[in-house]
Amino acid sequence: MRLAKRWNLVATEPILQGMTEPSGTSGNRQLWLLGLLVLTSAPPLFGQAGTVFVHDPAGRVELLADLAERGLADWSEYRLARRPTRYRVRSLSGGPVVEARSVAGNSGLVREVAMQAGRVREISWRWRIERSLRGNDREREKRGDDFAARVFVIFDASEGPWSGRALCYVWSAHQPLGTVYRSPFTDDVAMIVVASGDDRINTWVSHVRDPLEDYRRAFDAEPDTLAAVAIMVDTDNTRRQATANFDRLVLEVADRP
Repeated sequence: MRLAKRWNLVATEPILQGMTEPSGTSGNRQLWLLGLLVLTSAPPLFGQAGTVFVHDPAGRVELLADLAERGLADWSEYRLARRPTRYRVRSLSGGPVVEARSVAGNSGLVREVAMQAGRVREISWRWRIERSLRGNDREREKRGDDFAARVFVIFDASEGPWSGRALCYVWSAHQPLGTVYRSPFTDDVAMIVVASGDDRINTWVSHVRDPLEDYRRAFDAEPDTLAAVAIMVDTDNTRRQATANFDRLVLEVADRP
């Protein structure tokens, strides 16, 4: 699999080395959310190949376009545990999609975006899971913070280590739709349950969100910049297996008054 970059945060960030331990760790496992791009000890990525700079008038940014030709060349992988999640492009439902398979592992795929947050009208995507992490009733705890699928929207990640905030849309094992809470690792990540349970497994489920409004509700503040979008499947805490597919990940952007 050809990627724009691959960062091993287990090696480069000592605070993350213990994140696979389900208990007894003081490491801020999800600080990687705020360091996916310029906020890690790895070299900054802004402006390199694959970055989406949106300065044009109202438009549509298809973050998973050209998978058949380019594969994952526009995405960077961030390994967050000793065993990474495996990502590949596969054919499903008549076209190429991204498959993520985790076996007690954790890594994320990141696509950089550089735009004023006020221009973001919506983000949409569809995903498909084989099963939820049924029985994981500790999703709000550090030792249970695993999900069958996640989509992140990362804001204001340009002012130094661990300085940004993120929305994390998740497919939960059991929590009610619409549940919003802070990550057990940091108040700078808002967890938003948009799918839950096993009722729709092996079925494409589509979502449309207004990330600017979600950000306001979660943080009672206004973001300045949209820095990145990321996808992930992680099972390193629960030591489980999960597979998800991601498709039609799109940002709708426009000038706002």
